[in-house]
Formats: sequence, structure tokens, C-alpha cells
Amino acid sequence: MKIHEFGLALFGEHYSANQFAKILINKDGSNVDRKTIQNWINRDQELGDWVVEQLKTELVKRIVS
Repeated sequence: MKIHEFGLALFGEHYSANQFAKILINKDGSNVDRKTIQNWINRDQELGDWVVEQLKTELVKRIVS
């Protein structure tokens, strides 16, 4: 999956890397850098499984609440 799909679902049409940076956590426990996320957006690349899992979890949280 690509970040654009999650951006629209989570934040609407005008999503930003900053919004993702607040919810994505690296394997070492630190937040994913905004610049890294901006690169994912600019390149429209496929996301790693660990990112997809975190974003799916965030979507479920928002649907439930």
C-alpha cells in the first residue's frame, strides 16, 4: 500500500508528513522522521509492512472511537 491511501483515509485530502510523523514509530521506539515520510510521499513508493501495520492500527482506532 502507498502512503497516499492512508493519508486520505486518516487526514483527508490535505494530509502532511507532519501528521504521519506524530503517529509512526521506528523499531527503536523513536518517531519516524518527517523528512523520511516526505520522501515516501514524494516518491509514491510502496510502504514497508511495519508501516502498513501501524497505519492500519491507527485507522481501526479512529473507526472505533
